[in-house]
Amino acid sequence: MGSRLGPHVPGGSQDGSALEALLSAERAIAERLAQAEAESARIVGEARARLEQQRSEARAALQDELGAADRAQRAAAARDESAAAEHDARERHRLDSVTDAELLALADTALALVLGLQRDATMGRAP
Repeated sequence: MGSRLGPHVPGGSQDGSALEALLSAERAIAERLAQAEAESARIVGEARARLEQQRSEARAALQDELGAADRAQRAAAARDESAAAEHDARERHRLDSVTDAELLALADTALALVLGLQRDATMGRAP
């Protein structure tokens, strides 16, 4: 017997054709599997890229919001500080005005007391 079996030998060239068909089908399956793996890798890569883009956009939006909140907080603090300084200035002015009036009233009272004591002393009355 030779290495190739002829058509007259049972299982000869028909078995060879079946084997070739089987190998061809196996190659086709392997090729489709490789294509499916490549497509899967492409889809996963695109999904990762979209996810990273969304993360980047969300991070940028969050940074913008945090920056805006920080600026608003600083502006509110500056307004509060300005209002407090304005209130303090008005209060100091009011206190200065009241203090001057009170000092004049106190000086008048002191002068009246001194004059009263002096008068009492000259009239011989003891305090």
